[in-house]
Parts: sequence; C-alpha cells; structure tokens
Amino acid sequence: MLTHCQKLELEYGISYNDWGRLPIMMQAEYKQSSCTGGMQSNTDMEPPQISFTQRPVTVKGTVDFPCGERELSWMACQIRCSSASCQNALDICLADSRCTHVSVLPNEPHGFATLKRPIIGPGEEEESGHPRDVFDPTEAECGFLKKEGISEADPLVLTYSSAPSENLCLYIETAVKNKVHVTVLGWEGWKGNRFGSRGHSFHLGSKLILPTALLRACSVPPGRIVLFSDDDVLLQPPHGASKIASRINEVLDRYEANLVISTEHDCFPPQFEEKLKAYAPSNAIYQCPNTGAWAGYAGHVGPFFESFVQEIDGKDKSIQGFMNERMRSRTDPSLFGRYKSFSNDQAAVSEIYIQENGQKSKVFDDVTLDYQTELFQSMFDMGIELNLVENRVQNSVNSAKPLLVHYNGGAKAADGSAPKGGIIDTTFHRPKLINSYRNGDGSGGKPWGRVTQQELETFVTFLDSFTMTEVYEQYDAICPSAWLP
Repeated sequence: MLTHCQKLELEYGISYNDWGRLPIMMQAEYKQSSCTGGMQSNTDMEPPQISFTQRPVTVKGTVDFPCGERELSWMACQIRCSSASCQNALDICLADSRCTHVSVLPNEPHGFATLKRPIIGPGEEEESGHPRDVFDPTEAECGFLKKEGISEADPLVLTYSSAPSENLCLYIETAVKNKVHVTVLGWEGWKGNRFGSRGHSFHLGSKLILPTALLRACSVPPGRIVLFSDDDVLLQPPHGASKIASRINEVLDRYEANLVISTEHDCFPPQFEEKLKAYAPSNAIYQCPNTGAWAGYAGHVGPFFESFVQEIDGKDKSIQGFMNERMRSRTDPSLFGRYKSFSNDQAAVSEIYIQENGQKSKVFDDVTLDYQTELFQSMFDMGIELNLVENRVQNSVNSAKPLLVHYNGGAKAADGSAPKGGIIDTTFHRPKLINSYRNGDGSGGKPWGRVTQQELETFVTFLDSFTMTEVYEQYDAICPSAWLP
C-alpha cells in the first residue's frame, strides 16, 4: 500500500524538493502532512485544519461531479453552488459507486457541496475494485528497445493510435516493408473507440505527453534519434532505420537544432498565421507547424516537452500530473474535454512558437521547423506542387523526397471528395500511392506482399494506453482486408 506522502507525490507529480510548485492551499496541506522532511509552514500562511481526504477547494460557478478543474484532486472537490445545483451535483455523486462521501455545508445564500473518492495508487487496482488514478512509470515494459535486430543507432520510431484503423494499418505496412520497428502508444484495441470512432486523436496527451513519459520510464539513451508521427502517414521506401537516422541527423546538424517539427501549407488555428509566416525564412516551402510529425534527440525531446507543457499550462505542471489525468479519463469520458492533456497540441505550439514581438519563444530556442519538407510532407490541400518520381512523392519546388507522407485532415479521403483539404491530383491518393510502393521504387526495390503475423510481431510493438505494458495483437484481427487497397 502507498503511504500518505507517496499518494500526494503521485497525485501531483512532486516530491518534497519541489512542493512549492503547488497552489497555496495544497502547499499547506503538503506541509501539514509531514511529507516535506520536517519543513515548517510559512508563518504567513495558516494551513487549513482538514485532512487530505476532506480538502475543500472552491470552484467558481456550477460544476458537476467529478470536478472539471484540472488542478483539483480527482478524489475531493468543493463546489460553490445554489441549493438546486448543489442537489444536482449530489445526486450525480450518490449515483456513482466511486464517490465515497457527500456533504453540504450551509452558507446562505449559497451552499458548498463536498464530493470525494479515494485515490487509487499503483498496485491497488485489484484490491479496491476501481481503476487506479495514478500512472506508475515503473510498470512500463521497455523490452521492445532490445528486440532482436534493433540497434541503439536505430531511431526510436513512435506513433499514437488508440484503436485499429485504416490509417494505422497502412502505416504499419509501409514501416514493416521498410524493416523499421514502430512502437504504437496509447493502444486500447477495439475498446479504444470510446471517445468516438477515431483510432487517432489530435491532443497534447497523445503526441507530446505519452512520448515524453515513455522516454523517462525507459531511460532511452540521450543521443538516440526519436521519430514521432500520427498514424495517418506512409513511410516512403526505400528508407530503412539507418537511412532514417542519417537523414534526421543531417537536418538537425544543418539547422543546429535538437528537434525538428513538420510543416504544412495552411496554419491551424488560422489566428496565428500572420506571425508564423512573418517569422519563416523567405525560402520556406511551408511556414506553419504541424505537430503530426517531429524528430529529435531523446536527451532533448523529454526536457523540451516538459518545459513546453509547463509553458502552456501557465504554471508548473508535471508529466506525471498529465499522465494521471489520462488515467482518470479512462473510466469517465466526460473528462475528455476538461483536462489540459486533451487540448489541441498544434494550437498550443502555434500560439507559443512565435511571441507577440515576432521573435521565437525561448522555450523553442533549439527547435526548428521542417521548412524545406526534407523529412515530412503534409498532404492537406496538396497536389499541384508534387511529383511522383520512382514511385515516391517528391516536392517539385526543391525536389525533396521526404521520409514520411502525412495524410492530414481531408487528405485521407480515398477519392479526393473531402470539401476542404482533399488532394487535387488523384495520383497521390493513399490507395494509389501505396500500390506504387508495393510495385517497387523504380531503383531495384522488390515488390512486397501483405504483412504477415511474424512481420507484425517482429517490427511492431503495441503499448497499453495507461500502463505502457506490451499488448499482443493478431494482424488479421486489427487490419481486415477491407481496409487495405
């Protein structure tokens, strides 16, 4: 069982060395609990005379249980409300078996509804009968890093997909046939569609937090290249692991950067377009960041994203704290839209990348964008400036043949029917392009057939969305023939 102090540290992602990052009331509680190594409370701050499981935190306005504010503990919250809305909140709590305490404190003309449930820590799930509320990084299974045939010189290739999809299956095919090992983060199998039928989600927790948590849990060597992408990409042949690492190293060296982020034709959200395009170099092919693909050195990626999420959250918010939010969301989809970890990652990058004075934000000092599409080609609203050379996509502006072709947005439409973002030239629709790949690359590459179960097990690792333990899948079960052109 966890000690009281361990529960506090897992809940907030802190230790006694950095307790000061907590809001004032939580600082008082943390000191009062004797978790700070004997540190005395600030004389100017009177700690509340309450226990951890009864901590009241005031939320403005009416909210339903569980609390919507991300800085609050999942297990206890206090709601400022009128009598009618208090009763509504209490009814919701009483109907939830996880809610262990309900009380109303009279305070005319308003009332306070206090709702709470216990924190479930590592190792307590089966004992309590409830899913745990905190992420335990010691459970992550990192054996995939040493699979047969994998070298530390190879890039660590990551994607995010919560459920089987056509996107993922086409990506897996191009990775496997290029003999590139891929690790799928966020995997829930067919249950992964609980937030709507989408196997890939465009949020902060998927693209930035999960990769960072994995790098920390598995102690990836700092000099190793990490390549992350959405699952709606195709890996262009012939790009094996060594060629991928070489190309990424070359781009990072040239820009004197530690991380490179993909670009696209249109800026999303559009309100940041003016400052992004004003900052971009004059010869940039695309000027807008697309967080659906990025690459960098492991030793930089983790610290950078930790700094970045603190920047967007407006206060120190740990990776552990974001991972805890993901744990809580799995039993309550209503939390999906409330937690910061489910906010749009591309909007966050676009907003912060360039400051109001037109200069790049300090947090992005050693980060660059793939302005010349040397590594990533976004396909949204594309077609005119692309060529097909040796059965591979080439940008006609600078003859770049990117590693990844990213079918973002409406570009995924097989027949170009998307009203916005569909690909103009049908040559580049995914079914046609992947058939071109299957026929060889025009330079001696051999045609390939359907992915086998052995190839899947050799080159693809699925990690559970919440525990990062390995999940084994059958290729025919997750990639039915109907999804493959």
